[in-house]
Amino acid sequence: MAHVRPVNIVAKHIKLIAAYLCSLASALAGVALAAQAGLDARPDNETCIAFQRPNANASVNFVQPYPQLSIPDVVALTMPPGDSSYWYYATRKGIIGRFANSAGVTTPQVLLDLTSRVTTPNDGGLVQLIFHRNFPTDRRMFVNYTRQGTYNLPNDLVISSFELSPNGTNIDPGTEKIVVAQPRGTYHSGGTMFFGLDGLLYAALGDGSSALDGTDING
Repeated sequence: MAHVRPVNIVAKHIKLIAAYLCSLASALAGVALAAQAGLDARPDNETCIAFQRPNANASVNFVQPYPQLSIPDVVALTMPPGDSSYWYYATRKGIIGRFANSAGVTTPQVLLDLTSRVTTPNDGGLVQLIFHRNFPTDRRMFVNYTRQGTYNLPNDLVISSFELSPNGTNIDPGTEKIVVAQPRGTYHSGGTMFFGLDGLLYAALGDGSSALDGTDING
């Protein structure tokens, strides 16, 4: 039977041992932190392969996907989430319509005419069209356009929503709900709109000032 020999360690020795262990731990931690700054060798990754260099003599051809279709002045083109059967478009002068996603399509269908509301200053007009991120549960379409000014500037930038009919063939102009009406000048309209992952609508307004204000950060 083994005998356990008692060890008598005084408090002073315990403090010395504790101090030594703390110093050792700090030293090891410092080495570990230093090693995190990089890798001594590049790890093997056979699945990460660069593409082949493109052919410098290759040519690019543009193909007209809808050769029998012509819609002047289109500034926005989009599809409903999860539905690729139709393209929905907007023209700068204020027409919203759609056409079938088919190579043989010949005629677009006008869904809403906003030409009586939309003004077309140098950088304005109807400049964007997007679907609500929860479409078709939420059937709103959002637009960004300029109208005659109602304040002390020539134009208003308007962001508003309209509701698309259940069959997708009509937009009732009476369903418009204005989200933003921003007074502005003749130039530098915004246009970009999208829904973020947070569910909020983001929109670019532009500075809406004059044509020659490149030296003034305030527009």
